[in-house]
Amino acid sequence: MLSSDSFQPVSAPGAAGSREAEADGPVVITGDLALFHENYESNGVPPFNTGRAETLASLDRVKKIVANLKATVIIQHDGRDIAKLPALPASAR
Repeated sequence: MLSSDSFQPVSAPGAAGSREAEADGPVVITGDLALFHENYESNGVPPFNTGRAETLASLDRVKKIVANLKATVIIQHDGRDIAKLPALPASAR
């Protein structure tokens, strides 16, 4: 990881996403903002998020960041994105 720049998408108090600078380009990890690709693509809001309007505003902000940076999106809770995650260094295994 080259650098990290956390930001605060709203899904629940204290939740945060992350924007990471990887060797292959920027990566945005959605945290709890979107649980599955279907939520992200359709602006679906999980029922337990604290505010629908705030979550939708955060999704819009994140999508703009992704577009501006041409970033890879990793939906943290979606098992289909595990292969997108960078490999752990040998010392962490």
